[in-house]
This record gives sequence, structure tokens and C-alpha cells, in this order.
Amino acid sequence: FDNPISITMTGIDGAAEIQAIMDKFRATAPKQFNGTNIIKVEDFQAQTATDSDGKVTALNTSPSNVLKYYLADGSWVAVRPSGTEPKIKFYISAVGSSMSEAEGKFKEMDKEIKAFIAWLGLIFRQQGRLNNQFSDGLFFIYKFRLLLLNATIFTRRHANPV
Repeated sequence: FDNPISITMTGIDGAAEIQAIMDKFRATAPKQFNGTNIIKVEDFQAQTATDSDGKVTALNTSPSNVLKYYLADGSWVAVRPSGTEPKIKFYISAVGSSMSEAEGKFKEMDKEIKAFIAWLGLIFRQQGRLNNQFSDGLFFIYKFRLLLLNATIFTRRHANPV
């Protein structure tokens, strides 16, 4: 199941916010998406592919501001800024044993990405660098995701053992 996600960053700081998101993904590469380990990261700007053991190999492609994360289940996530619009784009390819399983994985990865962007939105907002309409929407997503996470943890801690 493949589907792109575009997040618009308007205003005078839009391009800087997009670059900050790319920088954060580069500096703090996720280890998992949707609970599935990342087995390789390709950085097309640095021209490197780094596997989960830390082995680095060179890429033979044209340099571009793109990061691609390969997951152990065959899924992948790529992120890049748009070249023509004030957007950051995420491309998700989710693999499952059925279309509904793949769609479910996609939805979970979509939520994780948006929660990460919302978290960055909090930082940008604290620095006074983020469009309020954008950050308000993503802050809500982030708070909702935390609420779900806390409810899940509470339920697991307080479930009666069978």
C-alpha cells in the first residue's frame, strides 16, 4: 500500500521549518516505524546507505535532499522537501499479508510521522518560528497521540492477568 503525505509550511519561516525537520530526521534517525525495526537508511544528500549494524556504503545516485528508511518487513518511508511548494513530503510504502494489514500499517506510520512533526512544532512554536494555524492542528494531533499512548500503557498495567 503506497501513499504520500504532504505537510505545508507557509509563511516567511516555512522553508527554514522544512529544513529543520529534515535536519532533525538526519540527526535523530528513528530506529522503528510502527514497531518495525529500520534495517537501512539511505541519505541521498550525504550519498550514504547505513544498515542497522552501522555499516556504511556509498550510493551511486544524484545528490538530493531525500532520506529513505527501509523496514524489516519490506515497508519503507521516504522524506523530502518539495522543490516547488512550501511542503515537506513523506512517501510511505507499507507491506502486509493483506491489503487491510498494509493499510493499517500505513495509518500507524502516518500517525507516528505527524506526531513527530507536531513535537517539532512545539519546539518551533517555543522559538516563535511556526505558523500558529499549522502548529495548533499538529499540537492537537500530538496531544491526542500522547493520550492514546497513555491510555494503552494504563490499560496494559492494570489489565487482569488471565
